[in-house]
Amino acid sequence: MNDFKNAKKFWKFYSPLVKIKSDKSSNGTTINIKVNEKIVDEKEELCDIFNNFFTTIKSSSNVPIENSIAFINDNFANSNSNFLPDFKFSFNNSNEINDSISDLNYSSGAGVCGIPTMCLKNSSFKFKSIIAYLLNFKTRSQ
Repeated sequence: MNDFKNAKKFWKFYSPLVKIKSDKSSNGTTINIKVNEKIVDEKEELCDIFNNFFTTIKSSSNVPIENSIAFINDNFANSNSNFLPDFKFSFNNSNEINDSISDLNYSSGAGVCGIPTMCLKNSSFKFKSIIAYLLNFKTRSQ
């Protein structure tokens, strides 16, 4: 497992398994991956394959969940106990949302919402008010 903390060792192990082929003869890089005897080269499908792979990785630990919960509770009980009880979500206003979205880089990915960064950055202040309302609504319901 320690070898996977080193990127070169990880890719030396992993690259023969995914059969990545790069076409350097064209202007853009084309990546082909062979999955279940099918060659995949479309960006969206490649993203889905990698997303599915990395989101389905599970721990191989045989430790029961109860032991894990007890470990977490014991360690948090011994740490600074003032930190957790005082934590609360704060309400957001549209100005804070506007500032946060303004700080996003245009090249940032869409994230789980699927809304492209450019759409968020170019959206109206009213739309950012709606985002603030939705975040605050979720905060109130917890």
